Amino acid sequence: MNGSETDTAEGPGQFGNSFVKWLNVTAGDTYFIVIDRPVGNSAFSLEWTGTAQFASPPTNETGSPEALNIESCDMLLPLGNGLTNFDLEVNTAPIIGTQTNVDVTYHVNENDANLNINPLTSPYTNVTNPQTVHARLTDTATGCFEIIPFTLSVTSPDFAPPTNFEVCDNYQDGNATNGQTFFDLSSKNNEILNGQDPADVIISYHALQVEAENDTNPLPNVYYNTSLNSQQIFVRIEDANDSFCANITSLDLTVLPVPDAFNASLLKCDEDGVNDGRTTFNLNEANTELTGGIANLSTAFYTTFTDAVNSNNPINAGSFINTINPQFIFTQVIDDTTGCFKIAQLTIEVFDLPVANIVSSQIFCDDGLDGDNSNGQMDFYLHDYDATVLDGQDASAYTITYHPSQVDAIDNTAELPEPYYNQTPFNETIFVRIENNLNTSCFDTTFFDITINPIPTPFNSSLLQCDEDGVNDGRTFFNLNEAHTELTGGVANLSTAFYFSLVDAENSNNPLDANNYNNTTNPQIVFAQVIDDTTGCFSIAQLTLEVSITQLLDYQAPPACDEMDSQDGLNSFNLNDFAADMQTLNGITFPITFYETYQDALLEQNELASTFNNTDPYNQTIYARAENNNACYGISEVYITVNVLPELEEDETVLYCLNTFPLTIPLEAGILNDSTTNYTYLWSNGETTETIHINAIGTYTVTATNIFGCSVSRNIVVEPSNTATFNDIIVVDATENNTITVLVSGEGEYEYALYDQDGLYATYQTSNIFYNVYGGIYTVAVRDIKNDCGIVTYDVNVIGFPKFFTPNADGFNDTWNVKGISGLFQPNTMIRIFDRYGKLVKQLNPLGTGWDGTFNGEPLPADDYWFSATLQDGREFKSHFTLKR
Repeated sequence: MNGSETDTAEGPGQFGNSFVKWLNVTAGDTYFIVIDRPVGNSAFSLEWTGTAQFASPPTNETGSPEALNIESCDMLLPLGNGLTNFDLEVNTAPIIGTQTNVDVTYHVNENDANLNINPLTSPYTNVTNPQTVHARLTDTATGCFEIIPFTLSVTSPDFAPPTNFEVCDNYQDGNATNGQTFFDLSSKNNEILNGQDPADVIISYHALQVEAENDTNPLPNVYYNTSLNSQQIFVRIEDANDSFCANITSLDLTVLPVPDAFNASLLKCDEDGVNDGRTTFNLNEANTELTGGIANLSTAFYTTFTDAVNSNNPINAGSFINTINPQFIFTQVIDDTTGCFKIAQLTIEVFDLPVANIVSSQIFCDDGLDGDNSNGQMDFYLHDYDATVLDGQDASAYTITYHPSQVDAIDNTAELPEPYYNQTPFNETIFVRIENNLNTSCFDTTFFDITINPIPTPFNSSLLQCDEDGVNDGRTFFNLNEAHTELTGGVANLSTAFYFSLVDAENSNNPLDANNYNNTTNPQIVFAQVIDDTTGCFSIAQLTLEVSITQLLDYQAPPACDEMDSQDGLNSFNLNDFAADMQTLNGITFPITFYETYQDALLEQNELASTFNNTDPYNQTIYARAENNNACYGISEVYITVNVLPELEEDETVLYCLNTFPLTIPLEAGILNDSTTNYTYLWSNGETTETIHINAIGTYTVTATNIFGCSVSRNIVVEPSNTATFNDIIVVDATENNTITVLVSGEGEYEYALYDQDGLYATYQTSNIFYNVYGGIYTVAVRDIKNDCGIVTYDVNVIGFPKFFTPNADGFNDTWNVKGISGLFQPNTMIRIFDRYGKLVKQLNPLGTGWDGTFNGEPLPADDYWFSATLQDGREFKSHFTLKR
């Protein structure tokens, strides 16, 4: 090397001179000389002809870099992140030892230490754990230095991160579905310690991380979570010998939900032959209902709620005999995955099993009520056999039904109606079901046969004899057997028996002496049993006994009311009705004919038609003739009466003011030409007085009835009227032609008026529009003229600007202001007055008396003045007016 060379490498050959440039070296650097021989392989030698001497750097007098390692517990918040403060200066004195002129600095990396930049200060917070830092030992005299690495290590109490703490929601707090329960936090200690001696570590639990870090507000060992379903708390793991040395971790608390559980019932019949309310249950039969059919759920059964909560004393679900009836069984519905359970109530109940007692076969005679007494079909009242089926069992506890087949009786289908008309003629089997009302699956069945024998066909008959005993009383002796052939229709194997009444004939009580019977009335009907001599079944025929007489009583015909539209005392009468009534009254069946005069009746001429219109108003007498086969006859008077109708006013329409509700108005029946006390009344609303009081619109009909029972009705239509309802008032103001349009609705007819502060401004009119309205405050009045129901009012304002004013103190137009403004209307209006040059001479209070024509107390001259008015509703107006003097 020499100072004149510039090459850093020198090659062989004629251009090489074996010298390279000098090196400027730095203490601590290492340098190498590379000699490369590209050709040949003979030996060569290297001769060092120069010298170099370096000062020795300081040394680490601890003798080992490991002796400089610093270990400190994590005490810097937040805990557990492996970062804390280190006092690096604790290594300075041991490094220097006995050396002099030595300075020690600390750096995060070797490069900073070599370059002696970015020295660290104490206390220093590590950035990684562990972290290597570098100490630089510098000889302050020579500048030589040594770099020594050492390790900063952060320690904290050891622990195992706890797994999630999962607890089933339960009944400890009385509610298994609120997402809250009790956690035994201390049960997680062993897991966190992970084999450490519990005496070396203090574990506490906290709701907040900051509380865990500051060791405040520790939670109790048995902790009730405050956040529903899940909550994160924090665990402090503290060195028992150093309360400042701690670690923090989180612990997730999870409240596992309980499965849905559904109350259920299990009902059984008492099938052991003794109705004692006890039987054997397989409780598992209710599982689907208890679990709602949800998969992965199982059940366990207990006799008390406490046992179910604590899983104590489970019962044998497959074969359980109830001890009381009904009995409540408390069922755990268990989630097979989590083991969590909810308790449902299973009600088990035993029901008595009824007994269907035997009903004997029933034999009947066809009653012929269906119009056929030989078809073997009739109505049966099957429930008449209920008492036989019950045989002493409690009728209120059971329901009995009747069915056409055994299958129907078992399935409780096709219940036979009551009464039941048998579908199979002559013979049919009826099936009976008796069931427990409280549990219809507890039932029993039986059956019985019914037989219907046909009854003989009867034929009504009659016997006619003259009153031959010399006394014209309509009584004589009859041989009833003379009617046998006609009663039986001549059919063989039929016999007859006779009775005074139908009841006697139906019940075979008190038979008559058929050979010598004296009738009691004329005519008289006796009742004959037509009997089947084989089956004993019988039917009943009527035998009419009649004694021929000709006496006929006078007859008062039922009075008729006059016809509504004529009221002339004339009406139509059905003489056939008179004849039937007279036959009944006289006890005869002979035909009766009617005539207008006695002479006509005597000669049997001019017979009246069955419909007769009287010719004498209100009262007339005609004549009736009764005759027995032209042998004899009788004539009597028939009195016909036509009663007058009540006289009422015509139908009418009245008005009712709806605004007066609930006040009423009277409605009267309207009796004419008579006292109202001579009639009864019925109104369509149910009232029965002559006058009623109403407060509702509609049609009211009153019917008045006189002492003869004749009635007339009239209608009163009540229509509505009302005061007006304001819908809107449209004001067009601040114009040459201000208008007020009044919009109302209502049931009345209306007129409109306008009032100002001085009184009536515009008289009542039919039009709802007022024209040329001067600016100001007005009251609109609307009155009902349909029924005078009243007047309604509404205040309005009309904005107007006077064209002039005369401030001469005469009491008229002495001030100027915008019209139509008040405390209610546009009170926040701004009004400013200017002279013709635009100078503001007055800003008015819209609610004040107005401008008196002065400026600063001095009268202004007569002239045109301009104003600007900004109304409260946002409208702006500008115009002018005249001040006159």
